[in-house]
Amino acid sequence: PRPPQPPPPPGYQSYAAIGPLRPPGSTAPPGDPRGPGPSGGHTGRTLGLLLVAVLVTLALGVATFFVVRGLIEEPDPAASGLTSDTTGQPSPRPSDEGGEETPATEAAPPSPGPSGADLPTGPPGDVEPTVEQCTGGLPEQGVSGRDGRSMTGGGLRVRTPEGFEPTLDQAFRFTFADGVYAPSKVIEMTETAGWVAVYALGSLNRGSGLDSPRQAAEIVMTCMLQSTNFYSDVTITYQLGSEEAVVDGNPAWLLAQEVHVDDPELSVEGDVAKVVVVDTGDPAAYALFVSVVPIGDQALIAEQDATIGALEVQ
Repeated sequence: PRPPQPPPPPGYQSYAAIGPLRPPGSTAPPGDPRGPGPSGGHTGRTLGLLLVAVLVTLALGVATFFVVRGLIEEPDPAASGLTSDTTGQPSPRPSDEGGEETPATEAAPPSPGPSGADLPTGPPGDVEPTVEQCTGGLPEQGVSGRDGRSMTGGGLRVRTPEGFEPTLDQAFRFTFADGVYAPSKVIEMTETAGWVAVYALGSLNRGSGLDSPRQAAEIVMTCMLQSTNFYSDVTITYQLGSEEAVVDGNPAWLLAQEVHVDDPELSVEGDVAKVVVVDTGDPAAYALFVSVVPIGDQALIAEQDATIGALEVQ
């Protein structure tokens, strides 16, 4: 939750200026029937004016003394507790051991992720997908689907994970791929929100500018992280792995990230997302496998790894 906003500072009370205590042309208080005397009135007023002039002169002299003194005397930098160099930037503060201490503005490096991941990362690699690469797919065209107890798609085959229902197909989310079959399993459901684990098989059009399984895997992961079809409340991601692989004797690339979200309507922390891109020898397309399961569910994560290890080329 956002921290409570501090209350506004109390305003200054406004006091009206005090007006004249006597009516104009009178030296007596209001309501006093006596006016100025025939003599002595001007003398008293003259003495009063002289006294005021003397007091004002003294006050101005004292104020001038302190102002001039403040302009002449240079402030002591040590008195404020701040140090700076000639560029105006904060200087390192000396430590108790006599060395230099890191400036206070330098942040400490982030700690490793909750699942033993590396330091936090943004989207994988240096890729910047094009609109076509992220949204130019046809996920519902040419779907292979289910073949007995196995799921097929994009030239790959794997056993369908237990509890993942084809009636909860999530193919529409994979706008970067063709012919996607994506059964899912409900993890959490509320009146207004839900979370599912997903397995998906499909293919990627090499003609959209995909040059290698590694580049294709990085583009797929980046498209997922940027798409509201997958995530809308991402807070941070951790790279779990990015490595060359072999699937049924064919060159491939495996990319894994831990994606953390902050959705106030759900208790789930996020996903362990894994992408496998395989070069099956098809000059027009790469084969694609994607799996997302919730962070902390060790049984589903173990099944995810076992499924990747059992991938076959049709």
